[in-house]
Amino acid sequence: MALRTQIAPDDCIEQYEKAAGEHREIGFEMLALGSALGVEMLALSVEMVLKAAYFRLIGYAPTRRIGTTDLRDAATDIQILGVSHLAQGFHNLEFWAEGLISLHKAGLPGRLRQGRSYAAVPAQPLPAVEENNLRHCAARLMTNWAIGDRYKSLEPYANKQDLTDVFDDAMTIIYLYDQGSI
Repeated sequence: MALRTQIAPDDCIEQYEKAAGEHREIGFEMLALGSALGVEMLALSVEMVLKAAYFRLIGYAPTRRIGTTDLRDAATDIQILGVSHLAQGFHNLEFWAEGLISLHKAGLPGRLRQGRSYAAVPAQPLPAVEENNLRHCAARLMTNWAIGDRYKSLEPYANKQDLTDVFDDAMTIIYLYDQGSI
C-alpha cells in the first residue's frame, strides 16, 4: 500500500486546519533558521486556511470530504462571482482570498446552488479593513512565495523586512480565520 493512502485521509476542513497548524509551526522554525522552506510552509498553511474558510462559509461540515471535484466546483463558482482565474491553480492565495471577499459581498448566488448542497450564504461584506488586509496580505505573501529555490538559505536574498512581511502576512490571514472573520 502506498504511503499516501496510509497517512493522507480525505481532505476536509478539520484536515486543512490540522495541516495548516503543522505547516505553520514548521514555517516558524525554518524562518528562524533562515531557510526559504519557512516561506513555503507558511504559504501552504495560509492556502489551507483560505480553503477551509471557503468551504466553511459555503456550509460544509468540518468532516465533510473535500475532493478534487469540490475544488474544481469552488474555482468555477469563484469565477462566476467575477474573480479571474489566476495561475498556480488551486494553490493561488490571491484567488482564494478574492473568492472569499466576493462571496462575502454577494452571498452565494442561486445559480451556484443548483444541484449542490451548499448552505445559503448571506451577503455580508467583510469590514473594509479586514477586506483590505486579506487582499494585501494574500498578494504580498503570494509574491514572496514565488522564490526560485525554496530549499536553500534565504541569505543573502531576503532581508529582515521580507521575513517579517511573510510572518505578518501569514499571521494576519490566520488570525482572520481564527476569529471567524473570513
